[in-house]
Amino acid sequence: MAEKFRLQSVLQLRLNHQEERQAELAQAVQAIQILQGQMKDVEHQLVEIENDLRAGAAQHVNVDHLMALRRHQTDTRALLRQLEEQQHLVEQEIERRQNRLREANRDVKVIETLAEHHRAAQVAHMLKQEQDNLDEFAQKRVPTDVDG
Repeated sequence: MAEKFRLQSVLQLRLNHQEERQAELAQAVQAIQILQGQMKDVEHQLVEIENDLRAGAAQHVNVDHLMALRRHQTDTRALLRQLEEQQHLVEQEIERRQNRLREANRDVKVIETLAEHHRAAQVAHMLKQEQDNLDEFAQKRVPTDVDG
């Protein structure tokens, strides 16, 4: 009878840990994608504001309107800087989560290697037992004394 791999529960825990790390990394990647989308929107807003400012300056539009556009431009640039800072923080978090996932993968690999060694030892043990049984059977079938 094959002996049960004693670290099976540890392997399952490590696999669960690995899945959690993968999910955490996926969340961080999704967050950076959202930030990048927001940054594109803000950059597009800045281009529109600058176009409005150029058009307003050429047409001699209301000064209050131009001032409001400038304030909006300043606020939008500040928002863009804030999004860039958040992106930087999320990139650092992604790197940390990638490192934790690599560690989890390594932990799983160690236990899987031990499990494979255990299976190989079990197979070798069963083959040896079978060979011993065959050898014993062969010895019983060989006549030891010759009548004649």
